[in-house]
Amino acid sequence: MFTRFVFVCFAALLGGPGGALAQTGAASAGPNAGPMSRAELRQCLQMQVALEGDKEALARARAQQDATIKSLDADEAKLKAAQAKLERSNRQAVKAFDAQVKAHHERVAAHNQTLPAFNAQAAAYEASEARYQARCAGRPYREADRAAVQP
Repeated sequence: MFTRFVFVCFAALLGGPGGALAQTGAASAGPNAGPMSRAELRQCLQMQVALEGDKEALARARAQQDATIKSLDADEAKLKAAQAKLERSNRQAVKAFDAQVKAHHERVAAHNQTLPAFNAQAAAYEASEARYQARCAGRPYREADRAAVQP
């Protein structure tokens, strides 16, 4: 009676792009093994700042999702306790309980409608992080270039 379907795809919030750029001397393998140009370094630093903001936004969204789920779980527990004590011969009590169950199901449905947007936000973060990792992570740069492009 009190079932709900919640599917949350969530990007790992631990780790991330912070500090993934490497100074000259720590060469990486692959076609991008040479030091980054200033323009590339500027783009990577901008991507890093954007990713940090996206990570914070995703963490806030996740906290909101968690709070909603916790609230729904608490409501469900209250409904189960009320059901156990429900005097089924009292028509008004049954009708009131049914209204509470209906309201709970509506809150669950409303929450479930927020999940696609949250999942899209998590997927966008993961895609941005993958682009950053492919273009920037571990690539060497000149310290003078970093000082020149640092905001």
